[in-house]
Amino acid sequence: MHARTLLPVLFVLLMSHPAWASTIIAESYALPSTDQPMAVNVYRPDGAPPAGGWPVVYLLHGLGGNQGDWLVAGNLQPTLDGLIADGKVEPMLVVMPAAGNNWYVNTRAAGGTDDIETAITEDLRQKI
Repeated sequence: MHARTLLPVLFVLLMSHPAWASTIIAESYALPSTDQPMAVNVYRPDGAPPAGGWPVVYLLHGLGGNQGDWLVAGNLQPTLDGLIADGKVEPMLVVMPAAGNNWYVNTRAAGGTDDIETAITEDLRQKI
């Protein structure tokens, strides 16, 4: 294929990709209620947060899943970008933690290794 033919095709391909109106932040947090650091993806809308901060939504994965499930299988970033752009939802943070294969409950009192409920509802909230 000639360069003259490739250039317009490349331009069309590049312009057809939507510009994201958000950022996905990948973090890993050492939390007191877990033995291992917790991997977390956070959807952050572009722009400055309002004076009181953005609302926060926590999305939990299913059995065998991880922090990336909502981004890949749920198509979260383009979907939420579009909903915010259309004024259907307010800008928000979306937190997607990796919690392993459990029922999102505390297990240390019963001899388990992690208190996942506490990790998400208390410890992780302080980090976000």
